[in-house]
Amino acid sequence: GGEVVVMVDDVDGCAARLRAAGVPVLSGPADRPWGHRTVHVADPDGFVVEFAQEIPRTRQRR
Repeated sequence: GGEVVVMVDDVDGCAARLRAAGVPVLSGPADRPWGHRTVHVADPDGFVVEFAQEIPRTRQRR
């Protein structure tokens, strides 16, 4: 497998819809130090898909 990154506008809503659809959520949603809020899911082909949303600099961790 590998990793695929998909930018979204609402990572929390995306994670909720994925969970409701039965998609295995591996981690998140969580704020990451590089300025994104992310959620990682597993797809049926063995890829890890990262859904990422840019967060305002005022919320970014140092």
